[in-house]
Formats: sequence, structure tokens, C-alpha cells
Amino acid sequence: MKTFEILALGALFAAQGFATDNVLKPEGFVAKIKTEELERNLWNLDRIAKENGGNRAFGTPGYAASSDFILERAKTRFGSQYDTSIQYFTHLYNEVRQISLTGPDGEAVDTITLIYNPGTDDGPIKAPLIDTPVDDARGSACFEDQWAGIDATGKLALVKRGSCAISDKLRLARAHGALGVILYHNLPGTPGSATLSAESYGQIVPVATIKRDVGLAWKAKLEAGEEVVVELYIDAIFEDRKSWNIIAETKEG
Repeated sequence: MKTFEILALGALFAAQGFATDNVLKPEGFVAKIKTEELERNLWNLDRIAKENGGNRAFGTPGYAASSDFILERAKTRFGSQYDTSIQYFTHLYNEVRQISLTGPDGEAVDTITLIYNPGTDDGPIKAPLIDTPVDDARGSACFEDQWAGIDATGKLALVKRGSCAISDKLRLARAHGALGVILYHNLPGTPGSATLSAESYGQIVPVATIKRDVGLAWKAKLEAGEEVVVELYIDAIFEDRKSWNIIAETKEG
């Protein structure tokens, strides 16, 4: 079988060309990667993103435009060195068109969504929060025994982020009756996004990720015996869309 490279967008064709005796030698490959070529590729991919609403995810116009850029370079500039092909397949596409979280005093709370986040299909979920234990050593709400005695039926579970996959937390929340999860960050600052994976579709509850300080403030109220009612709304779509890989195989192998 020929040597092949699945073309990562950030480092695509950043080399100046290959001698046949260097194709299979890592040091030969690395030596031919040029910083200016990497920067040029990144500049073009950034330009494509800006022209497509800041999005190059699969199933979007930005993905198709990125693919066109890669194919043009592969077939025109490097056609003598690579055989380039396209591998088509269908994959589950998710897009969160809107997400909002309203706090107990009616205030809008900053939140981010996660990739493959389920929607609140029947409209906003307005429900009291139920607290879950913090376990920084093992990971909070990551294991069944950490949910012992928690009946989250009809409620939104307040869960700390960290350690295990977020989808594991959401599966357990669903198993214990929660309508959704409010996930507060385990670090200061604005939380980053993450993927819940396509494989979790249909197995998890909706989730909103909030800053640590907000989550800790709500947790303190719950520990003081106060009721904390919040409202979560997520408008999300899920559908199968065509995607593809671009594969370049060295002619010599």
C-alpha cells in the first residue's frame, strides 16, 4: 500500500516537494515543511472562514470552500507528486441556532453551547435546579455512585465541568430524570466549547455551559436551602449531510 497522508487543514501541503528517497523518512519530510507555507495556508483558511460567517465546519459553505482550496493546491501544485482522491460519506450534522439561559432573577446569563447539543424540543425548559456533588479527584457527576440518592426528575441538574467526558455526565443526568444540565466551568474565565460527539445523539439531555462564578453562586443558594429556578432554551437541528475526506497518496510509496 502507498504511503498516504490525510490532509489536516492547518498544515496542508506546506512542503516544497519531496525527493523519492525522503518520502518515508520523517526527518526528510519535516525538513521540507516551510513556515511561510504554513502561514500562507492558515491565512487562506482564515480568509475562507471570514467569508463564510466564521464557520468552516462540515455541512456548511465554509467547509466546501475550504475543500475547494485544498483540492486546487493538491491537483495543480502537487499533482505530479500525489494522487488525490475524495472519499464521500454521510454524517450527522448539528447546528445550534439559538441558546439562552435565564437566571433566577430573570437576568440573561452568558452561556455557550456544545457541539451535538440536543435542543429543548418542546420550547424553553423552566425548572428548579438540583445540586450534584463535587468530586475533583474522580470527576464530578462522572460515575453512577456519585448520583446515589439524587432524583432529578423534572429538574435541571447543576454540574461541575471537568475530568470525564461531558457526555458521560449528561447520560447520567438523563438516567436520573433531569430535563437538562447547567454545566458550570471548573476554571476561571470564559468556558470553551467542546463536542458531545455524534454517537451521543438521543442519549443525553440538553446542556448550557456557564462561568464558574455564576455556578458557584447558584450552588451556594442551593446549599442554603433556597430554590433556584432557571429557564433554558436551545433551538437545535440534527440531520444527515454529505461530507468527505480529501486523501493524497504519494505516487512512489
